Amino acid sequence: MSINVRDKYRWLFRVLKEFYLQNKYSNNQAVLPLLIKILESDIEFLRLNKLLVGLAELCCSLSYKSNVLDQRLRRYRIYFEEARRISRAMASHDIRFVFFKTVTVFPKDIADLDILVLSREDLESAEKVLTKIGYRKRREALEQHLWSLSLNGVIVDVELHASVAAASYEYYPKSVIFRNVVELDGIKTTSPLDSLMLTVAHSIVKDLYITLADILDFALTIDKYDIKFNVLIQHARNWGLLTPLLLYMSLLSEFDEEVHKRLGSVNYSFRQRVFTAINYEKTPLRPGINTLIPSYFMMTLNKLRYESLSSVLSEVLSLLQSKGLDNLIYYIVGAKPLVKKFSE
Repeated sequence: MSINVRDKYRWLFRVLKEFYLQNKYSNNQAVLPLLIKILESDIEFLRLNKLLVGLAELCCSLSYKSNVLDQRLRRYRIYFEEARRISRAMASHDIRFVFFKTVTVFPKDIADLDILVLSREDLESAEKVLTKIGYRKRREALEQHLWSLSLNGVIVDVELHASVAAASYEYYPKSVIFRNVVELDGIKTTSPLDSLMLTVAHSIVKDLYITLADILDFALTIDKYDIKFNVLIQHARNWGLLTPLLLYMSLLSEFDEEVHKRLGSVNYSFRQRVFTAINYEKTPLRPGINTLIPSYFMMTLNKLRYESLSSVLSEVLSLLQSKGLDNLIYYIVGAKPLVKKFSE
């Protein structure tokens, strides 16, 4: 049975969403043959879309295992337990910190543990705690400080951030994140609303690609916490993130008929405001340049409301440095994104 890329996206979206929301398919062997076929023929598609941990949990419920799925699930659990351990250690030292892009409703394959700290003092204290519990510093860059620990054959990478930024261009204010911090599963993390905004902003204006895992997490978070679209729209407008949000809402309506109906009741002409052209043959999905430019334009205009012109210009120019430039080059040439390999 052959399945084109767009239908593959839709089918995987529906099966995984219903599994995590309703525990559907956990005893339904009918989906297993197609899951196995996709696992055997499209492992690169699944890796790039960060779906392997979610599929591993679904396949485990169907008593199906494979070496790749076992490895991804084991790695994910080690990372998650390390997030708990680090969270406890930092909280015990009164460090002001929050994990972001780590505790998600859909278990995306974790590339590294991202920790945001409030001040320079908190950064220095966090580095001392990481050293104390066995981590070693590997790199200090413009965007983050990278620390690592080898644990049971898995390299756990931790990135300490002083801001949520692409290079030095802050795309979501950390003051908002720290105001809304919550604790989930023993980890200090971002609120559901901030998590949604971070998913939207990070994938579109920093990574410049959107995985199916991102769209699933976006959908599941909205449903789990009953977040209204009008609330999302207003919050995104406050921080200049309306265009990235509308792209996600448009994508979601492509995959989910129920969302399509719900959007019809929203008093907002979102379809007329999305400037994009999605090519489903490209995996992961890439936002169009005519989405990317309006996104940065609106964010920059919003920044000028509360930052000086010189400060905003400095942030914009920083995009030509470090990973900001790397991501842009990959985006322009259409190269595959730098998603971690199975050996990493």
